[in-house]
Amino acid sequence: MRGRLAFLPLAILILLVAVAPDLPAASVAASPTQIGTFDPLFVEPGPNCPPDAINGQPGDGPAGPAGTPCKPAAVSAAVLSGGSILYWDGLEGMEDIKYSTALEYGKAAGCDESRVLSLAGAPSWSTPRPNDGTCSLGYQPTYLVPNPPAPLQPILNQQGNAPDALFCSSLVFLRNGTVFTAGGTDYYNEPGIPGTPYGAVELEGTKTTRMFNPASGRWTRLADMGYGRWYPSLVTLPSGDIFVASGVTKLVAPVSPQQPQNSFTNVKQTETYSLATGTWGYNGAAADYSLPLYPRLHLLPDGKVYYDAGGQVFNPFGQS
Repeated sequence: MRGRLAFLPLAILILLVAVAPDLPAASVAASPTQIGTFDPLFVEPGPNCPPDAINGQPGDGPAGPAGTPCKPAAVSAAVLSGGSILYWDGLEGMEDIKYSTALEYGKAAGCDESRVLSLAGAPSWSTPRPNDGTCSLGYQPTYLVPNPPAPLQPILNQQGNAPDALFCSSLVFLRNGTVFTAGGTDYYNEPGIPGTPYGAVELEGTKTTRMFNPASGRWTRLADMGYGRWYPSLVTLPSGDIFVASGVTKLVAPVSPQQPQNSFTNVKQTETYSLATGTWGYNGAAADYSLPLYPRLHLLPDGKVYYDAGGQVFNPFGQS
């Protein structure tokens, strides 16, 4: 009897398989309404860039940043209230590098370009004014040796061609649908070899804040922050004011003579932009904190700013 019972589970399994209804075969092609689908590729119209005279690759034309600009490829993007998409590129002019980014990009870098893409019907583009997001208005670098003697001036205090690029800024929306950005990148050589495109590239985080108005299609500069920030993070507060944290001022040679407390570290000071006054205010020492670049900041229901996803990495340049 015991031997017969041992075969009972196997008999039950065979019976279930025999009477089980046929299951439908998996669909070969799922419906796009279930999994989505990509539309055909499209690209901004207009001529492609001519081959670059420096290295023969499609680029900015024979004059580098001053030549025929390439179509910008989106690095940062914001979906506007009407459904259009504001975007801008980054690392403009990188294709002009011939030998070394570290030795040439201080001069080769160009101002990033912005576009507005409309997907209402056939894709169409418009160009904001100014298209470089006010980069060409300039920025005063934080030199390691400001105002050196005349013979050293062209070596230690060089200006680049992209003094206030949008690359590495942070963006949020204001209540009225305008786009608010803070930070950016000033590219220059420090030091540089006068009369040549070569030097030691520096990427400096800028104090610049700007606003894009979708209704007018214009970029406008606002009041500067108190600290230059490359890769900061912004949070829109319940009041509509803007909170900023982190970023770094000098990326390659992380020494800040004007603000020595921020040498060899990210910017610890936090600030808040007041919509009422149009100015930035320092939040005080109690709000100072060392955070990674582009920290993940979120607004909680009680109005507090929450940070998560902390991590530590080794940085040979010294920033925290």
